[in-house]
Amino acid sequence: MSLSPISGFLVVHSGKIDSVFSAYIDEIIMACAGVWMAAIGFGYIELSVPPHQAWLGNLVKHFKWMGPLLLGIAAVLAVVSPT
Repeated sequence: MSLSPISGFLVVHSGKIDSVFSAYIDEIIMACAGVWMAAIGFGYIELSVPPHQAWLGNLVKHFKWMGPLLLGIAAVLAVVSPT
């Protein structure tokens, strides 16, 4: 058994921790992106929009529903994951 640092986590190779982390990495990334999008959409985090990029301001308005949707998709995928 050996330990190696991966993004600040100590992962036990050939053990249960390594397989669980690698099996759910997609869902973890989607959940983090969903929390970030929801926080911006609901105004908890300020995203400065340059005046010459109006399309970005329009996109940020959709984060109110896109963030929770992404969280829901990540939760469903984590539940139905075969591992």
